[in-house]
Amino acid sequence: MSWRIRHAVTTTQRKVERTSEPSDAAGIPEVPDASLVARIATKRDRQALDLLYRRHGSALYDVALGIVPDPVEARRTVAWVFRQAWRTPSLFDSALVPVSAWLVHNHRSNGNGKRRQAETSRDDAAQQRRAEP
Repeated sequence: MSWRIRHAVTTTQRKVERTSEPSDAAGIPEVPDASLVARIATKRDRQALDLLYRRHGSALYDVALGIVPDPVEARRTVAWVFRQAWRTPSLFDSALVPVSAWLVHNHRSNGNGKRRQAETSRDDAAQQRRAEP
C-alpha cells in the first residue's frame, strides 16, 4: 500500500473517530442515563424513555421476580417504574444516585407494596375460609 493510501485511510479513520459518538453493542449512541432523564424532564422525550427501558428493563424485571414471583406482576411492576420515570423525572437527582439506583428504588417500593397487597389478600382469604362454617 502506498504512503498516500495509508495516509488517506488513517485520516479518514481519525475523522470518523472524532465525529461519531461512542455506541453500545447494538449501535445505540452512548448517552449518559442522567442526560436521558433530563431529556424526559425537559422535552418529554419518549425516545429517551425507550432507551432507558432498553438499558435497564431486563435487570429491573429480574429484581421484580425476586420480590414478586409472579411474572405478570413483575412485568406490571417494571411498567409502573417506567411510568413513574415518565411522570416524575424531576425527582431524580444525579448528585445523589445513578439512574439505575433511582429506578431500582422506585421498583422496590412498588414491588414491596405489591407483595404486601398479595400477602394481605392471602391472609384475608384464609381468614374468610376459617370463618366459614
